[in-house]
Amino acid sequence: MARLRDRASDHQGAEQFYRQAADAGDTSALSYLAKLREQVGDPDGTERLLRFGLTAAGKIEGPWA
Repeated sequence: MARLRDRASDHQGAEQFYRQAADAGDTSALSYLAKLREQVGDPDGTERLLRFGLTAAGKIEGPWA
């Protein structure tokens, strides 16, 4: 579903599905989510996602203290 949403240029919908897939344990969803963040022009979010992953709430994690 996420890829279909992405192809239809519904980036918010795609992101929601990728986050749900990641929450369900699909680690490849993180890679797709990072690619999506890059497509929408969020290089900082892309880098943080790849380095730190997601929080339990599904937000992109920041640097660890």
